Amino acid sequence: MALKYKGLLVDDDKELIDYIATEYSNAYDVYKAFDGKEAMDYIHDIHPDIIISDINMPEMTGWDLCNTIRSEIDYSHIPIILLTVENSDNSREHGYDCGADSYLEKPISLNVLHTRIQNILKAKEKTRIKFQKALHLEPKKIATTSMDEKFLQKALDIVEKN
Repeated sequence: MALKYKGLLVDDDKELIDYIATEYSNAYDVYKAFDGKEAMDYIHDIHPDIIISDINMPEMTGWDLCNTIRSEIDYSHIPIILLTVENSDNSREHGYDCGADSYLEKPISLNVLHTRIQNILKAKEKTRIKFQKALHLEPKKIATTSMDEKFLQKALDIVEKN
């Protein structure tokens, strides 16, 4: 039996998070957090494969959560989908500036969300396979975030030096 991907749902709307978790529990191992701070605890413990987060939450917003994840080398590779009722171009732009991989507006379509999750995870898997097969590493061609690029360049520098 293949291992399930681990997904972390982050939203202060308990009914919504329970609904999404129930719908996806057969396809994914689903974890729930009700704000960004609680999500960071889960991220450190479970190392999720993908994070789906609301933007407007107490304690730590989805934008702050996204910025925090993207700034930590151990977690910067985790794909993030932001969900929100805010549908302005400025809001979407801010979400992508924070490092979100996708931005979906509420009310969400579970079919669209599921397809987006699958596409992101497939792309991540292709990148992993490409990385494993690469004989000559070129971080700018492989990395998906600036933290990944810095890490790969540092690793290459150490290998070349020694």
